[in-house]
Amino acid sequence: MLFQKAAYSIVAVILCASPSWVSAQDSDSGYTKATTVRKKSNIVDRSTLLTGSGRWAMVPKTALLHLPQRYNDKVVTKPNGKLMSWSDFLRKHRSWIHTHEVTLNQARGLEVIDAKVIDAYKGMGKVVIATYNKNPTGMMAPALATPEKK
Repeated sequence: MLFQKAAYSIVAVILCASPSWVSAQDSDSGYTKATTVRKKSNIVDRSTLLTGSGRWAMVPKTALLHLPQRYNDKVVTKPNGKLMSWSDFLRKHRSWIHTHEVTLNQARGLEVIDAKVIDAYKGMGKVVIATYNKNPTGMMAPALATPEKK
């Protein structure tokens, strides 16, 4: 019990020194506890929505490796129609979607995707989605950086 009171006292000192924390009163003990306020978000806000034939699917925002200008209308901000699983959506829209299987290190940004591969996708004229184990995956920024030429 003594340790708990000391811990609450330390938290109270931290609260006074740190403006980013919000204090809240604990009704049982009367001591101040530290809490944070989190902004609410949903999966649709964190995703890129692809649409086609009155149906739509979600992929992580950073999974979109290449979007040709002629397919800009395939990316929407609000879902409309019927939600499909990724595998069903891909099967139905293979004519304009291409997947690029990445390694886990590439997805984490530890390895760079070869610049020649990215350039080849630009000439392909399809929407390119990064996948890991055949499912869309987000990419960390360094994986998409062009390596320096010497």
